[in-house]
Amino acid sequence: MEELIHRLLNGSPLSESESRNLLDWLRASETHRRTFTRIYREWGNSHTNSSHYNAEQAYHTFKARITPSVAKPTARNNLRTIGIRIAAAAMICIMIYSIRLWNYDSSEIDIKTFTELTTSPDFTRENVELLLPEGKNILFSETNPTIIYDGNCIKINGREEAISAAKGDTPFNQLLVPFGRQSHLTLSDGTRIWINAGSKLVYPTTFNGDTREIHIEGEVYMEVAHDPSHPFIVHSGDMNVRVLGTKFYLSSYGPENTHEVVLLSGAVSVTSTLMPEHEIQIAPDQQAILDKDGEIGIHKVSALNFISWIDGYINCDNEPLNSILERIARRYNCHIDHTDAVADLPISGKLELQPDVNDVLRILSLTAPIRIHQSGNGQYMISLIE
Repeated sequence: MEELIHRLLNGSPLSESESRNLLDWLRASETHRRTFTRIYREWGNSHTNSSHYNAEQAYHTFKARITPSVAKPTARNNLRTIGIRIAAAAMICIMIYSIRLWNYDSSEIDIKTFTELTTSPDFTRENVELLLPEGKNILFSETNPTIIYDGNCIKINGREEAISAAKGDTPFNQLLVPFGRQSHLTLSDGTRIWINAGSKLVYPTTFNGDTREIHIEGEVYMEVAHDPSHPFIVHSGDMNVRVLGTKFYLSSYGPENTHEVVLLSGAVSVTSTLMPEHEIQIAPDQQAILDKDGEIGIHKVSALNFISWIDGYINCDNEPLNSILERIARRYNCHIDHTDAVADLPISGKLELQPDVNDVLRILSLTAPIRIHQSGNGQYMISLIE
């Protein structure tokens, strides 16, 4: 693909099939997009004597090269023109991403800006993936890999891998945990994080500032290393959690889902980016829920129920069935649909997360009046027994 990228940057036209192949490659992974950024940087530096390359001007030149000049498309070539324009638009988005990352000094970019610039991961992929700052990516075939940052090395499932001292394309690591997988991460300060399926973490190799800041999307349980002089801050969607040293659970599955924090020990404060002046502190066995309007509600809960997935089961206390089915679907990377009649059925008890999802659903059907239908393509439909 590097040859195609160089041809594109140098102004040589690509065929429709070459453009589509390049676009598919860029869409496939964050690693490919970072490779594109690296090549773009090298190309820019080789085409100017200035130490500060004008990335914005390069973008406009690039846009002109990939935008098709079709004045009046006819019915005969309409589909082809639309396809080219879609590909061009997507390539422009990738280019904007590359330029914006370039225009930031990697030593100065903050974690919130970096997260906004990166794309949403594909949680249906097969393997856990670790993206390192120098552009290297590591794929894990294990269901639950262990990653420990220890000085100048990373210990991965017990084996050591040296951390590059060279300045990377970005200052942050990204850990992507797809559906059907879990992971355990120990940060450089000793903070331990248990990561559930369908999660993304962004974090530095080492914490060098006055605060320790990370970004989380998904579901985690954290035991934060105590360091009063360097508060720990978790950014998650529109919610920010500030701690000194504590144990807590966090769930944040994208903009359409509720963001919540449950405290097991210590103390945390929760704020919303929509209402930053409104800070809420919670105590152990309390849950803070951030709604879509930026309001934070506090509820009394049994905190241990929220982290039972770490030990291989779901502990339910009048939890609606649709919520449990969502958790099962993420755990086993399968699609589970249900009728409206069963969505709010209250479920209580301990549900063992067996190796086979069919066994889990069968056990669930023994505690609720539900019927399970499995289609030939591995999808499930849950309905009410009447």
